[in-house]
Amino acid sequence: MLLRRLRAAAQTLEGHNPYVPGTDAELHYGYFYAQEFLPGNEFETSVIIVGNRAFAVRRFIQPGDFRTRGSSGRMDWSPAQIGEDVIRLAFRTARKLGAQTVALDILHRDREPVVIELTANYASWVVRECPGHWVLHGDPESGPMEWTDGCTRAADAIFEDFMDELTASGSLRHHGATKELMQG
Repeated sequence: MLLRRLRAAAQTLEGHNPYVPGTDAELHYGYFYAQEFLPGNEFETSVIIVGNRAFAVRRFIQPGDFRTRGSSGRMDWSPAQIGEDVIRLAFRTARKLGAQTVALDILHRDREPVVIELTANYASWVVRECPGHWVLHGDPESGPMEWTDGCTRAADAIFEDFMDELTASGSLRHHGATKELMQG
């Protein structure tokens, strides 16, 4: 175990990702990243918010490792296994940030969901592989949420929201709207 970790550290320092053979790691310098250790979590839930949609997957921890990163490929996309409290926390966080799109990693502390990481960048396959998504109507605290079956591309959801916003603002009044948009 120790030898495996030392090899992984050496590979990382050489610019290789030890968890994805054949790829290069993106190395960052000049900062130290630390987060609170939250024991007892067997998985982290990754939630990606796109507008009023939430896509989520549970990524399981590698056996014998306390970290949630490098999940060994064990993932669960089942919406029944992802708690409503996790999805509502993700929606609340996105609203507080004013973010149209954000990715959050969530663990639990004493059975309460806690955001441990958030980013504007995410792997599009997380959204694409989801068997569906939640749609929030109204307030993240109490607004109704509905499950919608079917895979969606993040880019399609973002474009759909963009077009809805243009339509609502009156910018799209007729078929020549694209020409108007291009001319400024």
